[in-house]
Amino acid sequence: SAQLEAREQAVVAAEQRVRELESRVHILNEVVAAKENEVASKKQDFAAREQEAMSRLRAQVAKEQEMASKQAAATAALQEQLKAREAACAVQEASLQDRLQRLEVQERELAS
Repeated sequence: SAQLEAREQAVVAAEQRVRELESRVHILNEVVAAKENEVASKKQDFAAREQEAMSRLRAQVAKEQEMASKQAAATAALQEQLKAREAACAVQEASLQDRLQRLEVQERELAS
C-alpha cells in the first residue's frame, strides 16, 4: 500500500512535470510564432524598400536617357546649322573671289 501510494505520488509528480513542460512548450511556440511574424514583416518591409529604390533608380535612368537623347538631338541640330552656315560662307567666299578677280581685271585694264 505504501508502495502503491509512492507510485501514485510519482505519477502525480510526473504529470505535474509534463504539464509544466507542455506549458513551456506552448509559451515557446508563441514566442517562435511572434518572432517568425516579426521576421516576415521585416522581410516584407525590406522587399518594399528595395522595390521602391529600384523604381527610383529606373526613373533616374530613364530621365538620364531622355536627357542624353535631347542632348544628342540638340547636338545634331547644331551640327546641321553649322554645316548650312559653312556652305553659305563657302558660296559667299566664291562670290567675293569672283568679284575680286573681276575688279583686278578692271584695274589692269584701267592701268593700261
